[in-house]
Amino acid sequence: RIDRWQGKVKWNPQIATLTTAALNSSDMRVRESGIEVELAAYGLAKNPASLDYLLRTAASSDHARKVWALWALGLMANRGVGTDRVVEVLTGHLKDADEDSRRWAVEGLALSGATETIEPLLQTMHDDASPNVRERAACSLAESGMFTLEQRMSAVPRLLSYTDDPSLDARTHAWAAQALSDITHHHFGNDASAWRNWYNSTKAD
Repeated sequence: RIDRWQGKVKWNPQIATLTTAALNSSDMRVRESGIEVELAAYGLAKNPASLDYLLRTAASSDHARKVWALWALGLMANRGVGTDRVVEVLTGHLKDADEDSRRWAVEGLALSGATETIEPLLQTMHDDASPNVRERAACSLAESGMFTLEQRMSAVPRLLSYTDDPSLDARTHAWAAQALSDITHHHFGNDASAWRNWYNSTKAD
């Protein structure tokens, strides 16, 4: 029934609450449904015209519209509309001067669920000047967004290195450990040695 929702579902506080709950579900099918509802409520058809509109809006000087478009581009990419182009554009916005734009670019990349976004998210978690952006990158790798378990597991070796990377602060060490816990369902706190011992034992198996 998804294709019938266009023009019939309107964005309002109730839809906002429902889609937020859906996008935080442990069931990926529910997350996908949340994306479909959100696109319909925004009036965005899954076609090149909507993609072009969002790309123009993401380049807008209107900050509120811009950050909304960064989020909505992730929704569109997840549904297979211009995924490669969206990932390219969102990755470019990770270098924006303002923290808010970088944060929403992170959210959009996570929503896309594209494998090629894992690396820029890891890089952002390591290098971004803003603790808020680094934390959102960590959360995206750990449990938010639309990545599969296999995709998240591919980030584990780098996250292990982040647990005691001397160039990172204590908060980022902790976020790396938390991300590892969320992905693997093992719990070694901030003990980098314990995480490495566990990981090495899994490779031995």
